[in-house]
Amino acid sequence: MKKGLALKPLSICVTAVLLTVCLAAHARCQEEEIGVVDMTKVIDLSKQGKKAMDEMAAKLKGAKKDLEKRESEIISLKGEIEKDAMTLPAEALAQKERQYQDKFIDYRRKLEEYQHQLSAKNEEINKRMLSLTNDVVDEIGSGRYLLIFEKTASGVLYNVDSIDLTDEVIERLNKK
Repeated sequence: MKKGLALKPLSICVTAVLLTVCLAAHARCQEEEIGVVDMTKVIDLSKQGKKAMDEMAAKLKGAKKDLEKRESEIISLKGEIEKDAMTLPAEALAQKERQYQDKFIDYRRKLEEYQHQLSAKNEEINKRMLSLTNDVVDEIGSGRYLLIFEKTASGVLYNVDSIDLTDEVIERLNKK
């Protein structure tokens, strides 16, 4: 029985220390908050984001126009081959089919090239916007916030509106 009595003051001390630590942590959490920022909304609504998206749209428009022209040429050549298949000599038909295949291969290469360019441009825009946004988020967060998450990429499924800092980030970005 003496062992049980000796452990009782020790367990009371440990409990008291744990309670003090928990209360201190709780008080600290009351002072510092957690926030979220929706980067998609920042890109869509900030001046810098709109400018970046306009750049992307211009690049996409040029690529689309070029690809549509190439596609039209391929369709036209395919129509010629089908129309003239019975009347053209075998050698001329084979030459048109090679021409068709070359144009089709060139079209696919160009499509892949444009996809690569657009992907690189998108990555560049995201990096630029993240850099600009990080500066603003650092300003907002310093001293007040414990954590600030990117809303969609971090897997946040729900948050109260009061911790959403997106509008404040956009406002500060637009002032830069």
